[in-house]
Amino acid sequence: MTLAAACGSDDTGTSDTTAPASETTASASDTSSAPSPGGDGTVFTVPVGVGGTVDLAVDGDTVSIAGLDLADGWSESSRSEDDGDVDLNLTSATATIEIDADVDSAALLEVDVDSKFDLGAGTYVEPTIAGDVIVLLDESAVSVDSFDLVGGWDVVADSQDGESFDVTLAEGSSAATVELAGDVDDGRGEIDTESRIPITG
Repeated sequence: MTLAAACGSDDTGTSDTTAPASETTASASDTSSAPSPGGDGTVFTVPVGVGGTVDLAVDGDTVSIAGLDLADGWSESSRSEDDGDVDLNLTSATATIEIDADVDSAALLEVDVDSKFDLGAGTYVEPTIAGDVIVLLDESAVSVDSFDLVGGWDVVADSQDGESFDVTLAEGSSAATVELAGDVDDGRGEIDTESRIPITG
Protein backbone atom coordinates (compact mmCIF):
# COMPACT_ATOMS: atom_id res chain seq x y z
CA MET A 1 0.00 0.00 0.00
CA THR A 2 1.46 2.89 0.32
CA LEU A 3 4.52 3.86 0.97
CA ALA A 4 6.70 4.03 3.80
CA ALA A 5 9.07 3.34 1.29
CA ALA A 6 6.63 5.04 -0.81
CA CYS A 7 6.75 5.49 -4.40
CA GLY A 8 7.50 9.01 -5.06
CA SER A 9 9.70 8.60 -8.00
CA ASP A 10 11.11 5.84 -10.09
CA ASP A 11 13.23 5.34 -13.14
CA THR A 12 10.58 3.85 -15.37
CA GLY A 13 8.94 6.82 -16.96
CA THR A 14 6.84 7.97 -14.01
CA SER A 15 9.52 10.05 -12.34
CA ASP A 16 7.18 13.01 -12.01
CA THR A 17 4.99 11.23 -9.48
CA THR A 18 5.32 12.19 -5.85
CA ALA A 19 4.34 10.17 -2.84
CA PRO A 20 2.67 11.25 0.38
CA ALA A 21 5.81 10.18 2.19
CA SER A 22 9.26 11.53 1.48
CA GLU A 23 10.86 8.17 0.73
CA THR A 24 10.87 6.46 -2.65
CA THR A 25 10.75 2.92 -3.90
CA ALA A 26 11.38 1.19 -7.21
CA SER A 27 8.38 0.81 -9.46
CA ALA A 28 7.17 -2.52 -10.67
CA SER A 29 7.86 -1.57 -14.23
CA ASP A 30 11.30 -2.89 -13.38
CA THR A 31 9.79 -6.36 -13.04
CA SER A 32 8.52 -8.41 -15.94
CA SER A 33 5.01 -9.72 -16.30
CA ALA A 34 3.98 -13.03 -14.81
CA PRO A 35 6.63 -15.65 -15.62
CA SER A 36 5.90 -18.13 -18.37
CA PRO A 37 4.45 -21.39 -17.02
CA GLY A 38 7.27 -23.71 -16.14
CA GLY A 39 5.79 -26.49 -14.06
CA ASP A 40 6.85 -27.59 -10.60
CA GLY A 41 10.06 -26.08 -9.33
CA THR A 42 9.41 -22.75 -11.02
CA VAL A 43 10.40 -19.63 -9.08
CA PHE A 44 8.10 -16.63 -9.56
CA THR A 45 9.21 -13.09 -8.73
CA VAL A 46 6.20 -11.12 -7.53
CA PRO A 47 6.01 -7.44 -6.49
CA VAL A 48 4.65 -7.01 -2.97
CA GLY A 49 3.23 -3.52 -3.28
CA VAL A 50 5.82 -0.83 -2.72
CA GLY A 51 7.64 -3.09 -0.24
CA GLY A 52 9.82 -4.76 -2.88
CA THR A 53 9.62 -8.22 -4.45
CA VAL A 54 9.44 -11.80 -3.19
CA ASP A 55 10.68 -14.92 -5.00
CA LEU A 56 8.18 -17.75 -4.53
CA ALA A 57 9.20 -21.34 -5.33
CA VAL A 58 6.43 -23.76 -6.29
CA ASP A 59 6.83 -27.53 -5.87
CA GLY A 60 3.56 -29.36 -6.48
CA ASP A 61 1.04 -27.64 -4.23
CA THR A 62 3.71 -26.27 -1.89
CA VAL A 63 4.89 -22.65 -1.95
CA SER A 64 8.02 -21.43 -0.19
CA ILE A 65 10.04 -18.22 -0.08
CA ALA A 66 13.18 -18.47 -2.23
CA GLY A 67 14.25 -14.85 -1.85
CA LEU A 68 13.18 -11.42 -0.65
CA ASP A 69 14.31 -8.05 -2.02
CA LEU A 70 12.95 -5.22 0.11
CA ALA A 71 12.73 -1.55 -0.85
CA ASP A 72 14.52 1.01 1.32
CA GLY A 73 12.74 1.63 4.61
CA TRP A 74 11.00 -1.76 4.73
CA SER A 75 11.72 -4.71 7.00
CA GLU A 76 10.34 -8.20 7.51
CA SER A 77 8.32 -8.48 10.72
CA SER A 78 7.25 -12.12 10.47
CA ARG A 79 6.99 -15.09 8.15
CA SER A 80 5.36 -18.52 8.19
CA GLU A 81 5.71 -21.38 5.72
CA ASP A 82 3.26 -24.04 6.94
CA ASP A 83 1.02 -26.54 5.14
CA GLY A 84 2.38 -25.49 1.75
CA ASP A 85 1.37 -21.84 2.19
CA VAL A 86 3.36 -18.66 2.76
CA ASP A 87 2.44 -15.83 5.12
CA LEU A 88 4.82 -12.86 5.15
CA ASN A 89 4.47 -9.49 6.91
CA LEU A 90 6.45 -6.35 6.10
CA THR A 91 6.54 -3.00 7.90
CA SER A 92 7.81 0.52 7.31
CA ALA A 93 7.49 3.77 9.23
CA THR A 94 3.99 4.49 7.89
CA ALA A 95 2.69 1.27 6.34
CA THR A 96 2.26 -2.48 6.67
CA ILE A 97 2.02 -5.17 3.99
CA GLU A 98 0.62 -8.68 4.51
CA ILE A 99 1.40 -11.32 1.88
CA ASP A 100 -0.36 -14.68 1.57
CA ALA A 101 0.59 -17.17 -1.15
CA ASP A 102 -0.68 -20.64 -2.01
CA VAL A 103 -1.53 -22.94 -4.92
CA ASP A 104 -5.19 -23.42 -5.77
CA SER A 105 -6.91 -26.42 -7.34
CA ALA A 106 -6.66 -24.88 -10.83
CA ALA A 107 -2.83 -24.97 -10.79
CA LEU A 108 -2.62 -21.25 -10.17
CA LEU A 109 -0.20 -19.54 -7.80
CA GLU A 110 -2.36 -17.11 -5.84
CA VAL A 111 -0.62 -14.19 -4.15
CA ASP A 112 -2.63 -11.74 -2.02
CA VAL A 113 -0.89 -8.51 -1.01
CA ASP A 114 -2.78 -6.36 1.52
CA SER A 115 -1.22 -2.93 2.06
CA LYS A 116 -2.32 -0.45 4.73
CA PHE A 117 -0.85 3.01 5.07
CA ASP A 118 -1.22 6.49 6.48
CA LEU A 119 -3.24 8.76 4.24
CA GLY A 120 -1.92 11.97 2.73
CA ALA A 121 -2.40 13.84 -0.51
CA GLY A 122 -0.15 12.54 -3.27
CA THR A 123 0.41 10.20 -6.18
CA TYR A 124 2.39 6.99 -6.20
CA VAL A 125 3.09 3.90 -8.25
CA GLU A 126 1.59 0.57 -7.14
CA PRO A 127 3.68 -2.27 -8.64
CA THR A 128 2.03 -5.48 -9.87
CA ILE A 129 3.04 -8.42 -12.08
CA ALA A 130 1.09 -6.67 -14.86
CA GLY A 131 3.00 -3.39 -14.57
CA ASP A 132 2.35 -0.17 -12.70
CA VAL A 133 -0.95 1.23 -11.46
CA ILE A 134 -0.78 4.96 -10.73
CA VAL A 135 -2.85 5.69 -7.62
CA LEU A 136 -4.08 9.07 -6.33
CA LEU A 137 -4.52 9.65 -2.59
CA ASP A 138 -6.09 12.27 -0.40
CA GLU A 139 -7.22 12.24 3.21
CA SER A 140 -10.49 10.44 2.47
CA ALA A 141 -10.22 8.64 -0.87
CA VAL A 142 -8.07 6.52 -3.16
CA SER A 143 -8.48 6.34 -6.93
CA VAL A 144 -6.64 5.10 -10.01
CA ASP A 145 -5.17 7.81 -12.22
CA SER A 146 -3.60 5.69 -14.99
CA PHE A 147 -1.94 2.40 -15.94
CA ASP A 148 1.55 1.61 -17.25
CA LEU A 149 1.21 -2.07 -18.13
CA VAL A 150 3.74 -4.42 -19.64
CA GLY A 151 3.09 -6.01 -23.03
CA GLY A 152 0.18 -8.43 -23.26
CA TRP A 153 -1.72 -7.09 -20.26
CA ASP A 154 -4.99 -5.15 -20.46
CA VAL A 155 -7.49 -3.47 -18.15
CA VAL A 156 -10.66 -5.61 -18.34
CA ALA A 157 -12.63 -3.95 -15.51
CA ASP A 158 -12.33 -0.53 -13.87
CA SER A 159 -14.92 0.59 -11.31
CA GLN A 160 -14.42 3.79 -9.31
CA ASP A 161 -16.81 5.84 -7.19
CA GLY A 162 -14.56 8.73 -6.18
CA GLU A 163 -13.59 7.19 -2.85
CA SER A 164 -12.59 3.61 -3.72
CA PHE A 165 -11.80 1.46 -6.73
CA ASP A 166 -11.91 -2.09 -8.08
CA VAL A 167 -9.73 -2.94 -11.08
CA THR A 168 -9.05 -6.20 -12.93
CA LEU A 169 -6.07 -6.74 -15.23
CA ALA A 170 -5.65 -9.79 -17.48
CA GLU A 171 -2.91 -11.18 -19.69
CA GLY A 172 -4.32 -12.14 -23.08
CA SER A 173 -5.77 -15.64 -23.24
CA SER A 174 -3.75 -16.94 -20.29
CA ALA A 175 -5.23 -17.45 -16.84
CA ALA A 176 -2.97 -14.76 -15.35
CA THR A 177 -4.96 -11.98 -13.67
CA VAL A 178 -4.51 -9.19 -11.16
CA GLU A 179 -7.39 -7.76 -9.13
CA LEU A 180 -6.88 -4.55 -7.17
CA ALA A 181 -9.25 -2.99 -4.65
CA GLY A 182 -8.54 0.29 -2.88
CA ASP A 183 -10.46 2.14 -0.19
CA VAL A 184 -10.20 4.00 3.10
CA ASP A 185 -10.77 2.03 6.31
CA ASP A 186 -10.61 3.48 9.82
CA GLY A 187 -8.78 6.53 8.55
CA ARG A 188 -6.08 4.56 6.74
CA GLY A 189 -5.66 3.78 3.07
CA GLU A 190 -5.82 0.14 2.01
CA ILE A 191 -5.00 -1.56 -1.28
CA ASP A 192 -5.54 -5.28 -1.75
CA THR A 193 -3.86 -6.89 -4.77
CA GLU A 194 -4.73 -10.47 -5.74
CA SER A 195 -2.49 -12.02 -8.40
CA ARG A 196 -3.16 -15.37 -10.06
CA ILE A 197 -0.30 -16.89 -12.04
CA PRO A 198 -0.47 -20.14 -14.08
CA ILE A 199 2.01 -22.70 -12.84
CA THR A 200 1.83 -25.10 -15.79
CA GLY A 201 1.28 -24.50 -19.49
